[in-house]
Amino acid sequence: MKAYINSSIKQRESFRPFAPSVMVEHAEKYFGISDSPFMLRVGPVAGEMVPAVTHVDGTARFQTVARKDNLCYHDLLRSFCEITNIPMLLNTSFNGKCEPIVETPEHALCTMLETKLDAVVFPGLIVMRD
Repeated sequence: MKAYINSSIKQRESFRPFAPSVMVEHAEKYFGISDSPFMLRVGPVAGEMVPAVTHVDGTARFQTVARKDNLCYHDLLRSFCEITNIPMLLNTSFNGKCEPIVETPEHALCTMLETKLDAVVFPGLIVMRD
């Protein structure tokens, strides 16, 4: 997943790391730190279950997501965990190569079309490629 996103979506060097968003109730188990809602802390990644978010040095700069702070995102993480038994998702800035971070729906759609992104999700709407 890391190689695919770096080459096909971000179009950048393969060594660039990604960060996970993790349900706060699972952060201690995976990273040894219980709370980091603003992606300010780095922790060693326990085990080998999440290679897409593990940097070459075995660490990750992660974001914890609490239900009380972000209900929809926490519910997404919970649903993913129910399917995969992994309580986190890869998190990265939404932008293409040499582009600023996406700020508008129009820019999001342009970025999807300019990269190999499969879909863009808006509140109440999913836009997918053909």
